[in-house]
Amino acid sequence: MVLIDRVYEAVGGAPYVVGREADVPVEAVDGEAFDLRRLLPVDDKRYDFNIHVMDFPPGASLAVREVHYNMHGLVMLRGGGIYRLGREYLHVTAGDVVWMGPFTLQWYAALGREPTRYLLYKDVNRDPTYR
Repeated sequence: MVLIDRVYEAVGGAPYVVGREADVPVEAVDGEAFDLRRLLPVDDKRYDFNIHVMDFPPGASLAVREVHYNMHGLVMLRGGGIYRLGREYLHVTAGDVVWMGPFTLQWYAALGREPTRYLLYKDVNRDPTYR
C-alpha cells in the first residue's frame, strides 16, 4: 500500500477512484521506451495530483533529461536502475522511494535483465510556488 498524505488544493472535490491497475489501458508515449498507465483522470481539474505506473524494458531509459516545475516522487515496484537527480546518479531498486523537488534535473535508465516498474506521483493543477 502507498499512502500519500498532503494538503489537498484543488477546488470542487474529486470523486474516489476505485479500480484495478490491470484494467487501465497501457499508453505508448511517443519517443519513449516506457509504457504508461494513468491511474487518475489527468484532464479532470478536480484532481491536484496524478498517479501513473511506468514500465521500462531492460536497458531502456528516458529519452531526455527532464526538469519539471512540480514536486513529484516515485516508488520502485520492480527491477532497478540508475536515477539521476541534479548531478547525482543514484542506484535504485524495488522498494526504494525517490522524491524530486521542483526544477530538479532528472533522468532514469533501467538496468539488469528484468523489466522495471515504478509508481509515479506528480503534483498538477496546483500553484507551483506553494510549499
